[in-house]
Amino acid sequence: MSVEFVTLQKGTKEFKAHMSGRFSDSLRAIPIKSLNTEWSTNKVTFEIKSTDKIQASFFDITRKLSRGSLFSLVAAPVLFLSFAKWVEFGEFDGGVLALLLTSLFFINVGVHAIHDYKDHFSGFDRIYRSAGTRLIQEGILPAYQIKVLGLFSLACGLLMALPLVIKVGLPLFYVALVSSIILIFLLWGGASLRRAELTTLAVFLCYGPLLFYGTQMVLQITNYYNLVVVGTCAGYLAGFSLLLKHFETLFSDHHLGSPNWAGKMGFDGARRALLFMVGLTIPMVGWSSMALGSSWTSLWIWVFPGFLAYRIFRRLQKCPSPLSSSLRGLRYEGVKLHFLVLVGFGYLLWV
Repeated sequence: MSVEFVTLQKGTKEFKAHMSGRFSDSLRAIPIKSLNTEWSTNKVTFEIKSTDKIQASFFDITRKLSRGSLFSLVAAPVLFLSFAKWVEFGEFDGGVLALLLTSLFFINVGVHAIHDYKDHFSGFDRIYRSAGTRLIQEGILPAYQIKVLGLFSLACGLLMALPLVIKVGLPLFYVALVSSIILIFLLWGGASLRRAELTTLAVFLCYGPLLFYGTQMVLQITNYYNLVVVGTCAGYLAGFSLLLKHFETLFSDHHLGSPNWAGKMGFDGARRALLFMVGLTIPMVGWSSMALGSSWTSLWIWVFPGFLAYRIFRRLQKCPSPLSSSLRGLRYEGVKLHFLVLVGFGYLLWV
């Protein structure tokens, strides 16, 4: 059976219907790869596929939407703080922990679904073929359903967090308010804003100090200020993961017409900055370890994170160009480093 293609002009009703997936209930319009997405006058070619030929289970859709590796940036700090409370005070509230993690899970799904929808219409995923969940690009779900699912997930996550906010009171409300403002900025600020330098600061705050401070209030951890230092380190590593992603997508963002910080600095300049940041993880982790009262006998726990940091350093050092295949998956190396460092901090608390 022959493959059907259709080319449409941007801005037309037919184009919007094909992009959103509302043009048919039994067909999917999948944009093919292009490097001309920054031109408002260009046309987009779609491959038309029947939904009968697209197979995906509920498990596959949930797995793709959950983005488990990225969810660890949120889940690992929460689990670390819960473990810290158990070690220091002998207390564990499984119900509160489950509600908090479930709320953050739905918010995480909502954020990534909205990002998918935005990147689909901006054309980012037509250039960078491994971006996002690929649910839209593989024809599994139409774009409008992804948007509805994202908004629904965000609403569920916020509603689940409401009992925790009521329980803790005004301080947690302020943390939630600031986090919500940052979230709105990231999701609806436009592609150029979402990839700007301020995004890294927003990620640092949300995945570091704000997450740690808010979780400490939810878990009722008091008079344990050393965790603030750990939160700063966790936020730094989360921001570092985002910068690795920007470096990985430097070429795609340039063709999209919204160059990120790496594009503005140039390939070599951005690589030098990231190499410096890899080196800076050593004093950051050391500072946090001293705040937790670590001893020389427990330094072996940093062998695995140290090896991973060295591997990131070498990959960056050997990368010849923004088109190099060695850039692929670099962001996930940063996520792994974030996770292993928090596991190390947990071990320091335990011993």
